[in-house]
Amino acid sequence: MKVKYFFALGSFLFAFFYSNNFVSGYANVSRSPDLRSFGPRMAIDSIGNIHVVWADYYTPYTSKYDPPGNGDAFYAKYDMVTQQWGDPVNISNSSLVFSQEVRNAGIAIDSSDNIYVVYVERNRIVLRVSSSGIWGDPFEIANSGELIDMPRVAVDPSGNIFTSWWAIAGGIVYSRARIDGVWEEVRRLSPVGLRSKFPNIAVGNNVAFCTWQQGGTERGYTANFARRGKSFGDVWSSSQLVATTSDAGNPDVEIDANDIAHIVYMASVGASNDSLLYYSYWTGNNFSSPAIISGQRLQHYASIYERGGNLYVAWQVGAWGHGNALYYNNNINGGWSGEGVLPGSAGCTFVDVVTSPSQDKVYLVWDDIGQNPFGTWDVWCNMGDTGEQPPPGDKPPIAQFSFYPTTGLAPLEVTFDASGSSDPDGTIVRYSWDFGDGSAGLGQVISHVFLKSGTFRVGLTVTDDLGARATKTELIVVLGLQPPLNVRWSAHVDESLFKTSTVAEVTWERNPANDALGVQVSGYRIYRKLSSELTSAYIAIGEVAGDTYRFIDRLVAAGVSYSYTVTALDNQGRESPIASQSAPLSTPLLRKDVRNPKKTGKFIRF
Repeated sequence: MKVKYFFALGSFLFAFFYSNNFVSGYANVSRSPDLRSFGPRMAIDSIGNIHVVWADYYTPYTSKYDPPGNGDAFYAKYDMVTQQWGDPVNISNSSLVFSQEVRNAGIAIDSSDNIYVVYVERNRIVLRVSSSGIWGDPFEIANSGELIDMPRVAVDPSGNIFTSWWAIAGGIVYSRARIDGVWEEVRRLSPVGLRSKFPNIAVGNNVAFCTWQQGGTERGYTANFARRGKSFGDVWSSSQLVATTSDAGNPDVEIDANDIAHIVYMASVGASNDSLLYYSYWTGNNFSSPAIISGQRLQHYASIYERGGNLYVAWQVGAWGHGNALYYNNNINGGWSGEGVLPGSAGCTFVDVVTSPSQDKVYLVWDDIGQNPFGTWDVWCNMGDTGEQPPPGDKPPIAQFSFYPTTGLAPLEVTFDASGSSDPDGTIVRYSWDFGDGSAGLGQVISHVFLKSGTFRVGLTVTDDLGARATKTELIVVLGLQPPLNVRWSAHVDESLFKTSTVAEVTWERNPANDALGVQVSGYRIYRKLSSELTSAYIAIGEVAGDTYRFIDRLVAAGVSYSYTVTALDNQGRESPIASQSAPLSTPLLRKDVRNPKKTGKFIRF
């Protein structure tokens, strides 16, 4: 009896550990055994730290027809330095996070590593932003009279925010953006009379795209999109087809450095429950003819990620709530690698994908939502382990590189040389670079121009002839011309015997930081705007020599409040950034100076 008992127990534990993702290298991100975790989304910062958000439900959930329940949005970070996941953080603290479609949260990270999280509290969308590890107060993006789902957020390097979501009962897709720190109004993107749902949004250098499924009931949907510019008040285009493929759903979108949008979506095959995964890209006028990038089977919920011109796609295969496995397909250097299967991912439903900055690791995250026999109701991450190993006996290559110059003023051209890399038992066939500023390249020796100042982590990944890889990263500091210090301005009345006028005097101080850079400041450029306008409204109104620290603006109106800023110039054509003034002075009330009856033309300040 004991032998049979222990054999049965051993069989059970093997099935339990395997089915529940206890695969070497995998991480339980949510670690909430008493709660039900849904809908993870993932982002990566410039250092390579992994950031994941999801929702934990406190009340049971069995289907989208359940009445509203209670839950919260949670966040966790994997620190590349400590090699540890932090404890999950409750970032909503309301117990109101709930969506019938259980896609409750979205996440994005800007170039300064600020973290943007949006989440659903039943009928409203909330945003929280984390800067330097400190979470800001919740901000309500929208409040609807009905339950809403699938909040998504995209940010550009300047911190402009683009969000999307949909109203479940009405079947309407919405968006709202914050441009230069100012929120626009909520915009409806989907047309009247056509049920629409499951939007995703992305932003590029000059354009934003939103995609969703439109026009069906349970079937009959198409994949649609709208696009807009990034200036305040820009209008979204009308809804347009990605492709004429029928019974399409759950599209996702990414935008590359050339403002080319890449979309993936599922489409049913005939009357069956099977589907195919399609991919299309923006041609400048419309989307390309779709390419099939999966086999035909029961499958759902594809996610796409772009870095350095390469594309990474992941999706769930199997039924909702108890998928068979997580599948993936990557487009590297213009070619699809073919489908791969992640071992130990049974039970998955919603998935997401990112890569490390150097693309040497592909991170996959999914929810094992508990409807398979041994489900954990937790969120899991593969930690870059796709189960693919180098061929037996293959020793990995060694990545090494040097660069020159090691620092300098932007724009700075730097040459990177990976000829010091080696492979102990073969040859290196690929040198892949990530320059840390959103650009990438290929080649053993390559040059790159850093257009802006900052600290950039440059990554080199080398691949040998048997597929083994190695990565090395280095930091490069790109310097920038510094603006002058203590820019001040004040209004004056300039009176002479025959004329009275208003002028503004702008003063500043020399910045010694430019001396430390070895820069000779040859001049200063003065900018002006109305105090009520955004920083982008500054216009140049004059220049003075590098040994002058004062400018008189004679083209001002009495009683109008202005703001000024000043930039430094050098003889190489470089200019320091335009720095906004946090507390501009208002033009004071102007009156005559009774102590100056002779009207000598002296500047008088009040």
